[in-house]
Amino acid sequence: MTATSFLPEQQATHQYRVLVVDDNEDIHHSMDTILTKSFDTKDATDHLNQLGSELFASEPQPTPTHDTLTAQMNAMSYTIDHTLNGEHGLEKVQQAQANDFPYTLAIIDGRMPNGWDGVTTIKKIWDIDPTIQIIFCSAYNDYSHTDMVKSLGATDSLLILRKPFDPVELQQMCLALSNKWRLSRLAQYIEQQHKLDSLGEMASHLGHDLSNILSAILGHAQLIQSASQEIAREDSINAILSCSTSGIRLTRSLLNLSRTQESDQQETGPISPLITQTINLLKAGISKNIDICWKPPLSDDIRVTCDHGRLQQVIMNLIINAKDAMNDRGRITVQLSITALNTVQQSFLGEGNYISLSVADEGHGISNEDKRKIFTPFFTTKPREHGTGLGLSIAYQFAQAAGGHLEVYDNKPVGTIFRIFLPFTRTPL
Repeated sequence: MTATSFLPEQQATHQYRVLVVDDNEDIHHSMDTILTKSFDTKDATDHLNQLGSELFASEPQPTPTHDTLTAQMNAMSYTIDHTLNGEHGLEKVQQAQANDFPYTLAIIDGRMPNGWDGVTTIKKIWDIDPTIQIIFCSAYNDYSHTDMVKSLGATDSLLILRKPFDPVELQQMCLALSNKWRLSRLAQYIEQQHKLDSLGEMASHLGHDLSNILSAILGHAQLIQSASQEIAREDSINAILSCSTSGIRLTRSLLNLSRTQESDQQETGPISPLITQTINLLKAGISKNIDICWKPPLSDDIRVTCDHGRLQQVIMNLIINAKDAMNDRGRITVQLSITALNTVQQSFLGEGNYISLSVADEGHGISNEDKRKIFTPFFTTKPREHGTGLGLSIAYQFAQAAGGHLEVYDNKPVGTIFRIFLPFTRTPL
């Protein structure tokens, strides 16, 4: 059975699908009354109070006035489907997914004698659609809150409503969970659009760079054909070699970007010697006016599992970027230390032991606007001839693939800090 609320087009701002799973048909009638256009606060409350007194031998409660919430509910559009047991509820969820018209939320009874109980039904539904919001509605204490957390996990997609309930409680829950579901889908859409925009920008930059390289090669090849002097030929050949080298560098950067997420060169070992080696290699080609200050950890038993070859490339990129930001004068500080994650970092990295590898410069810094785009492929603040704009993208994807994260900060009073967080273990004694 299905009940649909038909609202005027200007009022039906959002439409949501609701699934009610309950073995009591009177509850289904009450849900229709509360959540569809026919909703009237006093009548709905009177009906549920009467039903509650019959089912649970409780005294009817006085009817409150909820004019504001009534107006909010009348601006919502709910399509309500009903089923008397969890098995049929799961079938409806599967069908909704197949039709690409998923349910926003499900209101599920806790105790249903003719089939699965409420918790089992929720588990089965979340296996099919983990985004559906749930109101667990029961008159019994078959499950404590601790039991439900153990069975379903700690989640903000589940609310508990005890029978008999005030219609306003149900309305508020439906309103909050429906908006939460909508905002979550909107965030996914925005993220997808951002990825598409980044892909378009990357394709534009790539096409521009390759076009410049190939045009230069073609132009100089034509000059060689027509040139009569050996010097002119030699200049054009050198230009072709230079452009070809730029093309190879761009291609290698693209390959590194595509390979970062899946590397077959994983190894577990200390990284302090790797950092020392990398700094010594770079010092030979860096101006003497730049001081690289290396601060290794106090303990030498820190081991990291990752592609150590790619880690060395990332460290090189970060140090070279720091050098370029300072116009070949100043101090670059490279530091490796055990770190404690803050609450925000824990939310996407999880608990565990992490080291922080930071590269700090004393350059001109990065604007807040540029920080938001700094890890986007082909984004660069350097002149086009001084970089591909892929180094930081590669570094960011490397950190993600290694189970870590890359962040950028202001280095007070001047400059920038790039910090890589990586999980680590200690060498057994």
